[in-house]
Amino acid sequence: MKKRFMLAAPLAFALDYVTKQWAVNVLKLRPGGRMNALEGLFHWEYAENTGAAFSLFSGNPFLLVVLPVLLVAALIFYLWKNRQARAVTQLGLWLAVGGGLGNWVDRAARGFVVDFVALDFMRFAIFNVADICIVCGVILAALGILLSDNRGGVPGKAAQK
Repeated sequence: MKKRFMLAAPLAFALDYVTKQWAVNVLKLRPGGRMNALEGLFHWEYAENTGAAFSLFSGNPFLLVVLPVLLVAALIFYLWKNRQARAVTQLGLWLAVGGGLGNWVDRAARGFVVDFVALDFMRFAIFNVADICIVCGVILAALGILLSDNRGGVPGKAAQK
């Protein structure tokens, strides 16, 4: 496991925390909780999400607190067991860990997750930095796994010929 990629988790967590604090301290206090950002692309809009992605599982706090812990533990276990995984896989999974922990801490401390990024060019859920880290991390990890030659038994390490 490349330790430098482990830094992605605390960096993702910290960036998520700081931006959510900004949303609470600035956006929440604005009339309508909105602020323009890049017109036609996205705007800032304060929202409280009591569920998971797309408000799934709202009203089931047990599932929303326990499941993320299990998923983060599973990702860390995978990273530990697959120390030779491609760099892109490791980076992606550490980003997902940081984002997952960011939303988990928010949910545990507030009872909801603060969302604040709203797209203008399409109808889509409002999201946050942790969500971006999770989605981008999973995409990077999937690319790394798909690009791996697993015939040698170790993801990211080509088979000896």
